Amino acid sequence: MSKKRKQVRAFSVIATILMVFSLITPGFVGAESNGNSSYSLNDSKQSTSQAKVTSSLTEQFKENDKVTFLIKFGDKADPMKAASKAKAEAEKAKLSAYNQEFKQRSAVISELKATALESQQNVMHYLEQEAEKGNAKDIRSFHIVNGIAVTATKEVAQKVASFAEVEKVLPNEKRQLINATERNVPFKEVEKVTPEEKKKLTKDSAKPENNTQNTEWNVERVGAPDVWSMGFDGTGTVVANIDTGVEWDHPALMEKYAGYDAATGEVDHTYSFFDPVNGETVPYDNDGHGTHTMGTMVGGEDDGSNQIGVAPGAKWIAVQAFTDDGAYDADLLAAAEWILAPGGDASKAPDVVNNSWGGGPGLDEWYRDAVIAWRAADIFPAFAAGNTTLFNPGGPGSVAAPSNYPESFAVGATDSSDNLAEFSLEGPSPYDEVKPDISAPGVAVRSSVPGGGYSSYNGTSMATPAVAGVVALLRDINGNLSVDDLEEILMEHADAEAGTNGTYPDSPNNGFGHGIVDAFTAASAIADGLGTIEGVVTMDGEDTEAPVFEHDAPDEVLSGVELPLSVVVSDNVSVTSVEVSYGGNTLEAEQVSGNHKSGEFAVTIPAEDITGDSFTYQWVINDFGGNEVVSDEYVVTLTEPIFFEDFEVNPEWDIVASGSGEASWEWGQPESGPDSAPSGENLYGTNLSGDYNNNEETYLDLPAIELPEGEAFIQFDHWYDIESNWDYGLLVATNDPAGEWTVLEELTGSSSGWETVAYDLSEFSGDDVYLSFLLETDGSVTYPGWFIDNVTIADIPLIEVSTNGISSTQVVQPSDIPLDATVSVLESGRSTSTNPIDGSYSLTHNAGDFTVVAEAYGYASQEESVSLGADETVQANFTLDELPQATVSGTVTSENSGNPIEGATLLLEEDANVDPVETDENGQFELTGYEGTYTLKVVARDFHSQEIEIDLHEDMTLDIELEPFYTVPGGEIGYDDGTAENARAFYDAGNAWAVKMSLPEGRDSAIVTDGVFQFHGEDWPVPGDTPFAVEVWSAGDDGMPDEKLAGPVDAEAIRDLNEWTVVDLREHNIQVEGDFFMVYVQTQANPNTPGLATDENGTYAERSYERVGGAWGQSPADEGNYMIRARVAYGVDDPVIQSPADGEITNDSNVTVEGTASPSTTVNLLNNGEEVGTAEIGDNGEFAFDVELSEGTNEFTAVSIVNDEEASQSETVAVTLDTQAPELTIDQPTDGDKTNRETVTVEGTIADDHLDTVTVNGQQASVNDGTYSKRIILDEGENVIEVVASDLAGNESTETVTVEADYTAPEIENVTPTEDQNLETGESVQIEFESEEGLRATFAIHMPLTNLGVSNNPSALPMANPTELPMMDMGDGRYVGYWTVPSNLIADGARIEVKVVDEFGNETRQFADGKLFINVDEDDGNNGNGKAKGKQKGNNGKAKGKN
Repeated sequence: MSKKRKQVRAFSVIATILMVFSLITPGFVGAESNGNSSYSLNDSKQSTSQAKVTSSLTEQFKENDKVTFLIKFGDKADPMKAASKAKAEAEKAKLSAYNQEFKQRSAVISELKATALESQQNVMHYLEQEAEKGNAKDIRSFHIVNGIAVTATKEVAQKVASFAEVEKVLPNEKRQLINATERNVPFKEVEKVTPEEKKKLTKDSAKPENNTQNTEWNVERVGAPDVWSMGFDGTGTVVANIDTGVEWDHPALMEKYAGYDAATGEVDHTYSFFDPVNGETVPYDNDGHGTHTMGTMVGGEDDGSNQIGVAPGAKWIAVQAFTDDGAYDADLLAAAEWILAPGGDASKAPDVVNNSWGGGPGLDEWYRDAVIAWRAADIFPAFAAGNTTLFNPGGPGSVAAPSNYPESFAVGATDSSDNLAEFSLEGPSPYDEVKPDISAPGVAVRSSVPGGGYSSYNGTSMATPAVAGVVALLRDINGNLSVDDLEEILMEHADAEAGTNGTYPDSPNNGFGHGIVDAFTAASAIADGLGTIEGVVTMDGEDTEAPVFEHDAPDEVLSGVELPLSVVVSDNVSVTSVEVSYGGNTLEAEQVSGNHKSGEFAVTIPAEDITGDSFTYQWVINDFGGNEVVSDEYVVTLTEPIFFEDFEVNPEWDIVASGSGEASWEWGQPESGPDSAPSGENLYGTNLSGDYNNNEETYLDLPAIELPEGEAFIQFDHWYDIESNWDYGLLVATNDPAGEWTVLEELTGSSSGWETVAYDLSEFSGDDVYLSFLLETDGSVTYPGWFIDNVTIADIPLIEVSTNGISSTQVVQPSDIPLDATVSVLESGRSTSTNPIDGSYSLTHNAGDFTVVAEAYGYASQEESVSLGADETVQANFTLDELPQATVSGTVTSENSGNPIEGATLLLEEDANVDPVETDENGQFELTGYEGTYTLKVVARDFHSQEIEIDLHEDMTLDIELEPFYTVPGGEIGYDDGTAENARAFYDAGNAWAVKMSLPEGRDSAIVTDGVFQFHGEDWPVPGDTPFAVEVWSAGDDGMPDEKLAGPVDAEAIRDLNEWTVVDLREHNIQVEGDFFMVYVQTQANPNTPGLATDENGTYAERSYERVGGAWGQSPADEGNYMIRARVAYGVDDPVIQSPADGEITNDSNVTVEGTASPSTTVNLLNNGEEVGTAEIGDNGEFAFDVELSEGTNEFTAVSIVNDEEASQSETVAVTLDTQAPELTIDQPTDGDKTNRETVTVEGTIADDHLDTVTVNGQQASVNDGTYSKRIILDEGENVIEVVASDLAGNESTETVTVEADYTAPEIENVTPTEDQNLETGESVQIEFESEEGLRATFAIHMPLTNLGVSNNPSALPMANPTELPMMDMGDGRYVGYWTVPSNLIADGARIEVKVVDEFGNETRQFADGKLFINVDEDDGNNGNGKAKGKQKGNNGKAKGKN
């Protein structure tokens, strides 16, 4: 059992006695009579109800009709009991650790939920009814504490309080962050400002600092790196915070976010982020506090820089529970409940939850049940002890709730000197326990902040996440440690000695708790069962090549002054040692840059060894193979300095204070800042035991120094940490202290260690020089300051002069060559890298049987099985075989023309170590890589890129054809007005500005050809510089920059407002689809950078964006439009022939071919495949060619030519020249035809290949198989029929015929005989009538079929068909005919019918009135008809005709 648990139990016994005593103590003590001897039930209820509703909540109802409050129920779950039972059952069932933890957490949650459901049901029913009435809303039930949050009226609160199961009705109080006491955030402006102004600037325009130092001091202080070296970094654990949110994609945090899959790039926030305040689903940080605390737990960038986190291998999740002015109880309870089962899944619960927030001191148990539930679920509850505030000035008993609960693990804060931070609250707790439980670094803690940057904060908020990170490390070592176990380990193995001072001489105490957390000691205590796997990884080979070096030896050096020397050494395998030898002494040089094969080595010869008239030394260098190189001796002349001061004795330099702040310069041994001098003990610095002062303008003056004629130089060592861009250190010099002073150096920010610097004083030679170190500070935020040592002034340049040399080389026996490799344990995933100098490695690991694998680039991996015992070391050595290489070669040509493409780039996507190659002028290439399967990417300007999968297991030939992507200029896109009113520059390199570009309407894609930028002149910034970089980004669905398409492309700025800087981007083939961003990237820190011009009085286009610390956001409107533009090119459009139309047929041999094509291209016009014209296309994109057609079909094609290659072509347009008229005949009617019909069908033949129409008298005729037909109406009289045949070319043929039409039949008059005639055989009868002349006249005798009477109507006569007999045209319109009775004919009433037909075929018929009675008796023939009965005699009975 932990010490802490013992304390809790002791308190519980005392508390129990007190509570029992209070129960049996008479209730009248201090009671007052109300004048009544009794009271009613309702009075009791009212009294009880009022007692349950707190007075602070009652006060809130005086100002608001509805108030959010918490309902606390009396029934309490027992999560600890549920957890214990579940754990025992899991152990009995021999469940895995994962399943055991899940079962335990599930049991805790089930217990909590069951209690809440049972207790809350009556009140919930009532609240739901009141919600329907409008008296309540926002009802939230909790189970982590048995309570409900609701917004309701006073009446509802009082009614709820009357329920017996309700214990208390509490206000929804606001809790505060344990705020950082100071925030070191650099700002954009340089001038000095007040704290109030700085606060505003912090909010409006702060840009986070981004220093790429490695491990932060606080991480070192808790011993985390030593735990990492044991092989434990928090891997497999999850940390959480309840805070202001977290910037999840911060470069120090994104890879560690539990919701991010680095392998796929996919993000799922379901189980990793919760926002009970605003309901957002994507992590964000509305303050910066949460991002900072999370960074201290796990932060660190992939490249090893900015190692700010204690457990960099852990994953993180977070809850955003704070509004802008604090967090409310209901939201914090929702946060606590989510932590138990993130996203509803208890298996996703974290190992530790950091709480850098709290309330006031004293007893306030509103959150205690939640903390108990966490503990039952084995979630470690780390709480900040709290900072001093206006309302809590600190001192004994000031520690804040919830950190003061017995179940909470409270953390205090210390500084870099292990002093208790002045703001850290102290115990004891209201439960009479030692608080805080432990302490950790909480002063000047540098961590992540929103915007992708870093900044230093102070506070117990900063100390607590360090302890949470240590918990993750311990859980990594042993995942079965309970919260009780972890507490005991942390407290028992804390640095108790460091956790004492004059106020608290013993440990544990109520200032430091049990001491300062010590991760390594704690880890070592539980890391039993560990062993070490070690060995070497080499390749077969011999190291017979000696190292080579370059050394710049000085001509002269100063006697009695330290001599820094450096040498650049390189070797084909590795450099193992570099030493300098002089006067019997040997010093080892330290590598200060480079790698194991090549780098710079430096060593400093102590001042006491630099004596006499000269100094002689030589270099001794060894490599892995034992090849040794000894240089020639270097002999350097010694000279005395003009001035030297090492400050070992106080020189009592003058200190002058000109500002309102007190001077902080002082001499002595430093206890802050660098903590020690670079040599000796003493130095000059700004406050040797703390930070410098606000509002300083203080000078540290050197004595006047007489400089001889000629060159002079000052050299000194310095260390500085000054508020960046707010406070400054300056080195100034003059010959006249009452005149102008020259600034030799201006410093701000941090030196990141001791530096030796030198400056030229030659301009002050021949006179006394006055030098001063000046510190200028503003009115807020102070830093450790500026520290000076070893000031030297000499008449020789304190730089080195270049020489080379090798005097002897010793070669030893060859051996295997070490490899820079990675060694991993497959079963655990742990890995380490070899020392590339000798190939050695060492990996601490749990005991067991494992498979170890060694891997190195260009070598086949190798595995080895090991059995590792506790506290044992096993060897696993590997000799890796180099992979064979193969070469792919061939040519790259244009798919269109087959021409070789020069300058095409080919690369292997899977192996970035293989340098890309370019094709030569013949399009040929050769690319060599290790055998394997790769994606070969081919990129060429004006061509579509291509990716080809290749199997590179032997030399191969590959010829590649690329599809051209020809472009034409598309113009410039920009949104500024062309005039600059201001200019801007970032303080930090790597930040960027961008303008969102939109393609013109009708354009969906383009190639970005140029970036266009306007820069301010050379007068700002000063001194400024010209380098910058260009990037192009796509636009996402949210309108923000989404994906980097190209860059960074290095560029040089033209610092002139009269000239734009144009950066050629064509070689990068940047294809954009829709909106995109043109980006200016500042590559150097201010002021060594150009100033980007801004248009601040033009219409704000809302297209300006900024990237600070890696995070994009829209720029403030008052910054206007950044003067960034883009030039684009569009793919060559297919030319279009607009006229003539396809299929057109004409009889005009001259035609103008018109159309459109991309500007700046050349268009060739082809007719039937032969070129008939060429034209350069202007800005209007139009072309026109006058062409003579050939008879027949003419097929036109317009071809766009770019770079002498066919880029695109139009659709073919066919035009037919037809000059032949159609062949036409009229077959009927024939010319001169006469007709008595009202219509006639005109028919004939037609022949033409392009026949359009045939019309007859203007009416369309039908045409079928070479014939046409049309029925027309005729007019009476002469009709001219005209047939016209037209073809599509406009040719016509016309034929005509004339037809006469007459529809009127002739009239017949005076038909004789008019009376019946009796005739016998051989007798004749004369038939006569009158009509028009020239008719064809006939008559017919109709014999009756019977002797029935008939009418004069011929159609009524039932007679046989008679024979028509001609009649004579007598010439005067009289027609005469004779009929003689044949023999054997008998007719009783035959009828005579006459007929005339004119030339048009019109006919008229008429019966004579007289009938013929042939060979019948006269009496029989009369039949009472009263007709003549006589017979004609003479002339054989024939009538005489007229002559």
